Amino acid sequence: MARIVTVLLILGALALAAQVATILLVVGIIAAFMIRPKETIGTFVIFGILAAISAHPALGLSAIAIIGIIAFYRWVKNAADEPEAMNDSEILLLPAPDGSGDTK
Repeated sequence: MARIVTVLLILGALALAAQVATILLVVGIIAAFMIRPKETIGTFVIFGILAAISAHPALGLSAIAIIGIIAFYRWVKNAADEPEAMNDSEILLLPAPDGSGDTK
């Protein structure tokens, strides 16, 4: 009888520990969304893709390829939109405000 009670107490403690871990996980996710929402969403996306690869490798790798193509397209588009850096020869030197003619 004592062994049954001990086993039940241990099982109850394990169930309680599992519930506490679940509550802490949910509270941690909520706090992460409050503090760093973009990083939290990015982490969920990464773990979701890893889960998709483990469940269906073809679909998961296809998702990574599509995301990579979109990222490359946006990178090329942003690089084309940015003005090129000026060379030193294109900088116009103006005289100093005190009229000394020094262009430093």
